[in-house]
Amino acid sequence: MVREPKLVLLDEPTNHLDSAALDWLEQWVKTYPGTIVYVSHDRTFIDRTARSK
Repeated sequence: MVREPKLVLLDEPTNHLDSAALDWLEQWVKTYPGTIVYVSHDRTFIDRTARSK
């Protein structure tokens, strides 16, 4: 993630995260300059981070 590739693929990124890590991940996804494709069953995470261009 430090290298900021143009495309990031995440499979269930919220599994096993505590609340601090989840908050960090949400902010990271919201501000990432590239494309992120993720699969998640966490509807709250999807609602907070998904957007279309």
